[in-house]
Amino acid sequence: MTSIRVSVLGFVPLLLAFSACSSHAEPVFYSFTQALASRQAKAVLDPPFPLFFGSQGTPALAEKGSLDTYTRSAFTPFLFGSPEKLCMEAFADGLKNMISDARRGEYDVIVGISGWGYGSKSFREDGFECDAGIKTSEVRMQFAFAMTQAGAQRADEIERDPTRWVMPKKSGAPSKNVISFPFESVLTSPAAKAILGPLKVHWGLHGAPAYRERSIPNDYSEEASVKELGRDGACRQAALNVLSAIVADMKEKSYDGIIKLRSYLDEQPALNDTDFECEAGSKWANVQLLATLIKAK
Repeated sequence: MTSIRVSVLGFVPLLLAFSACSSHAEPVFYSFTQALASRQAKAVLDPPFPLFFGSQGTPALAEKGSLDTYTRSAFTPFLFGSPEKLCMEAFADGLKNMISDARRGEYDVIVGISGWGYGSKSFREDGFECDAGIKTSEVRMQFAFAMTQAGAQRADEIERDPTRWVMPKKSGAPSKNVISFPFESVLTSPAAKAILGPLKVHWGLHGAPAYRERSIPNDYSEEASVKELGRDGACRQAALNVLSAIVADMKEKSYDGIIKLRSYLDEQPALNDTDFECEAGSKWANVQLLATLIKAK
């Protein structure tokens, strides 16, 4: 297959679905070459990101995730929208989200991209069929996030940089309702041990154990009642509730480990990498954590 590589750059399993409202009797086929030449795709690929389609050759890979599927739709308020325009918008929206999630997960390539053929009811390497209706269109693509060996080497160099572990300052004035706790005090509690069982959890960014596959970082948020448990008790219970949610997600997605667990309240890391932050109001305490799921070696 002719390479359709877009560029060379220098990471829920994820499923996002939006259903179409009305469809054509016969889906329309578009080749990847045709779709990548569209105005919508070109806008998404500026700046460029390396994409590899089907079984085409890739650079040497240090890491490859499991197959993922995104389904995307486009919609127009007008009664008769252009089917091709809607299909290109749905395709471009899929690319945009794939690339955004890859970058968020520190992956530097997307490989094995294939498109769903509604007629054949299977994924195909040369393009995709678009289920185009009067006002909507739907495109489904399968792919895997990956990291090249060059990318892994760059990531290792960044990890060895001591300035990497200096937590960024939080923006804005601190809330009087936010309090911090050493996460170790929760992890060593009997309640946490019951939730985790034999599972080992790696806290913080530095020194994560080796793995053969990982997810992109996901954030998890849970609450507990301040009225019933008090501020400190509610914060610790909220942290335990987050651990339960992470473990449940891990098992559902067939992972077997948790790394780079850290506080992420209001989508900002805590100033101290060994602590988690809790926002405890008059009724509820909230804890938000960021975690990466892995399949251990």
